[in-house]
Amino acid sequence: MSTSHIGTLLDTLSALRVEQLNLPDAKITAILHQLDPETAERVQAIVREFDEREAQLAAEIAQQETAIKQYVFETGATAQGTYLQALITAPRVTWDNKPTVSRGVLSLVASSCGYYRGHNEQHAAQ
Repeated sequence: MSTSHIGTLLDTLSALRVEQLNLPDAKITAILHQLDPETAERVQAIVREFDEREAQLAAEIAQQETAIKQYVFETGATAQGTYLQALITAPRVTWDNKPTVSRGVLSLVASSCGYYRGHNEQHAAQ
């Protein structure tokens, strides 16, 4: 695979991620056009309610991650929770859009085997 070809693949991957990110909004918009105005407004109110909660969760998650990162970087110790652990790993060369930290990367990883995204968090909520 040539270097110029990998750039095209990365650009395509980026475009696909953007399209995937925008898909839920496009789906709701398509559905709303099929509804009478009163029902469409009720659905939009529900969507706004969930959008607000999503924003709150994102802020809470960011606060928790910041506190965990600060602790791990200051102490150099691995932090162990019931479902996740935080540890510092050596910097890596990455193909994704996540920045790395020069002195190491803080990773939040599952504490148990067989983890897939969302599995342990959903289990924790039960």
